[in-house]
Amino acid sequence: MEDTTGMTAPLAGMNQMYGLTPKQYQDVVKAFQAFDDSGDGLIDMEELEDVLRLLGQNPSYKELQQVMDALDQDKSGQIDFSEFLPFMAQVIKLQSESTIEGMLRKKMPAYIHGTEPEIKSVGDRRKVVNWLVFLTGITVPWLVFSLFFWLNSFKYWEIPNWTHAINSLTVFFFFYFLYRYKRRMQLPTQWFLAFQAFAHVLLGMFCGNLNFWFYLHPYYQLNQMATYNAINPSRLFTTKIERDPNTNAIKYTTSTSSRPTEGKRYQDGGKFFFRSGSNVVIDTDKVISFKNHDDYCAAPIVDKSCGSDCGFDMWAVGKNCCGNDGSFKWTCEGYDPTLDEGNTNNPLAERKDRTAVRWIEESTVPFYRLAVLEAEGIHNVKSAHPLFLRFFQNGRDPEILVATYAQTGIKVTFALLFFVFVLNIFVMLGVAKRFITTKVPSLEDF
Repeated sequence: MEDTTGMTAPLAGMNQMYGLTPKQYQDVVKAFQAFDDSGDGLIDMEELEDVLRLLGQNPSYKELQQVMDALDQDKSGQIDFSEFLPFMAQVIKLQSESTIEGMLRKKMPAYIHGTEPEIKSVGDRRKVVNWLVFLTGITVPWLVFSLFFWLNSFKYWEIPNWTHAINSLTVFFFFYFLYRYKRRMQLPTQWFLAFQAFAHVLLGMFCGNLNFWFYLHPYYQLNQMATYNAINPSRLFTTKIERDPNTNAIKYTTSTSSRPTEGKRYQDGGKFFFRSGSNVVIDTDKVISFKNHDDYCAAPIVDKSCGSDCGFDMWAVGKNCCGNDGSFKWTCEGYDPTLDEGNTNNPLAERKDRTAVRWIEESTVPFYRLAVLEAEGIHNVKSAHPLFLRFFQNGRDPEILVATYAQTGIKVTFALLFFVFVLNIFVMLGVAKRFITTKVPSLEDF
């Protein structure tokens, strides 16, 4: 095969002309081939810029043009191997003179690195941590993680479409950046930092989404929904508002007639406070469950004093808390049978308010609907617009419960930020000896 680079027999003796060892000459050949992307045996200005950057230089366009003019003897705008070889020979000489190996070469002209084991051990350069790269490897990925965690946790509710767009564009431009500048990231350090930054982008997206859906989404969802007070879950009394003709004061009159409480009246409800003294309890005689791997339990919330024409649209729900042996027993969160109103064994029973918050785990709502359908068939009740609630018989304040979601989300945020920062320190300590050194890049790094 014809040699297009001019690097074979005719120029093989040129290594002695420039004071290169055979191994160094072969390294120069490999370097030339590595930077000659087109394979035409010539290096253009863009490829020359890659060479200089790898050698620790960051030339401006003017400086790059000056280097090209100095090397390009035939002014063709490209450098062949005969022009590349003197340049790299001078680089190797300058590097050698600034190292222990270079001093050995001056004192021992016959010294060739690697031929004598005892001399080789003296000539090896000590690896010293580059603290700038070390700190960059800790802080930059951590800042990237913090940014995308914040975006996917705390801004997703406000700008979900923009969040998806930013996530997608970041991933796209990262791969484009790797493709576009792959020749300029020759050192392992550069590849490692690029990979670490991208890994923290993905980690920030993943952890941010988990934090949002587990904690912040319930907070945002419930906090923007309506609050209803003094609710009777079984009967809805009509309140008439009129102005007293004598005192001109507004007077509220509650009718003695009522109709069944309907769930459609409270479709926007997120927090519920039931009427005190209305004997609001969970009807444990009508507990039902729908089994689909888990037991999806439901029981109607009723007013015990309601004798007829009662509504059954408010349901307390929970998962795996009503027994699975055929005998239903309600043991879900917030239920305490000793707090049933009228229970003389607990003097606090009469003073405990009944509260509830909306069940917002949408993936399980269809299973609770099926449980209510079973209850309609078994217990002969009608529930046209069921509301699924987390019912609290112990008077737990829904406002505090909702705020707890936000507090937990913030605690998780700070815990993860601290964990990732510490993790980065250990990761960088682990790779420092292998990658992060202050030695000048040599041809072995090509």
